[in-house]
Amino acid sequence: MTMNHKIIFLAAILAGTAFCKVQGEIQSFALTAGANAVGIALVKPAWLKGTIATVDTKGLRLQDKNIPVASLSNPLQWETVPAYLEISSSPADPKLVGERYEVDVSSNPSANQGWIRLKAAVSNTRQDLPAGLAGATYSVRPHWTLANVFGTSAQTFVRSGRTSSSADEVQLANPLSGNLEGFFLSNDPISKGWRHSRNRQGPEQANVLILPGSGLLIHAKGPLVFSLSGEVRNSTFKLPLRAGPNFVSLGHMTSFRIPDLVGNSSTKFQAGLSPNLADRISLLLETRMENFYLGPTGQQWVCSTSSYPTDVNEVQLFPPNRAFWIHKVKADPNFSIPAPR
Repeated sequence: MTMNHKIIFLAAILAGTAFCKVQGEIQSFALTAGANAVGIALVKPAWLKGTIATVDTKGLRLQDKNIPVASLSNPLQWETVPAYLEISSSPADPKLVGERYEVDVSSNPSANQGWIRLKAAVSNTRQDLPAGLAGATYSVRPHWTLANVFGTSAQTFVRSGRTSSSADEVQLANPLSGNLEGFFLSNDPISKGWRHSRNRQGPEQANVLILPGSGLLIHAKGPLVFSLSGEVRNSTFKLPLRAGPNFVSLGHMTSFRIPDLVGNSSTKFQAGLSPNLADRISLLLETRMENFYLGPTGQQWVCSTSSYPTDVNEVQLFPPNRAFWIHKVKADPNFSIPAPR
């Protein structure tokens, strides 16, 4: 790599604003033609917030006794789109802050004595329901989806096509396998709408979830500029990591250095003499991948693909709009990112 390329690389990282523009509760994106690794840090507005009074650990239910019985004069806003419950504070056990569970939206708590029914799901940050959640505060939010981020055939800003090769393609990690799967907006008269890239005549995919902390790899046929409005997460963000590659994004509307990102996890990152022996982080910068690994002392991250005149540990590599890969030698189900101070 030439010195000019080093300077361009450093400037692109430090400028983060070219890739990320954050204003209040608006997150704006400016994508270029080609591959863009994108993250959504905002959350959709909560339709329910409250305090947990009782925990039914076996029945996978939480009770909020302040939820009123719905009536015509006092209805409870309760939607039936996919949603999740997230813990924002937990006095009895602070380690539970940030835990997330899928919500059974077919069960309205206003008709069930304030009981919020949860669902077992691979996207839950944990599979048990601790009794220590009694007294915790929570919010229930709808998920981002392909449709509510990118639109539908009726109204969209992305380029459609008859195949994924002629349209803008959005790739997401499958929650079960971790492998990337592609989706595109089909304009085929027979199969209009969101389709799986490998099954363009298959079922509608508009409601595919963009889970919290997911990365999006967007292959754009040209520039794309768009904005999302929502709320800012002000509590710890939980992000369980599997062994191997994890395509992720940040849960907060702020920029992070590597030490900010990985220095607070309850499971330490693994150091190594070489990249193949250590935990690694990869990010897409313009058209190339930059790779970093935790050096043998466990104190210093090393860039294995470039060298440039600055300490990589002091550079804000991760603006809120950027998705990236965390490669773990061992799984870390307890990985979390504290709320910015």
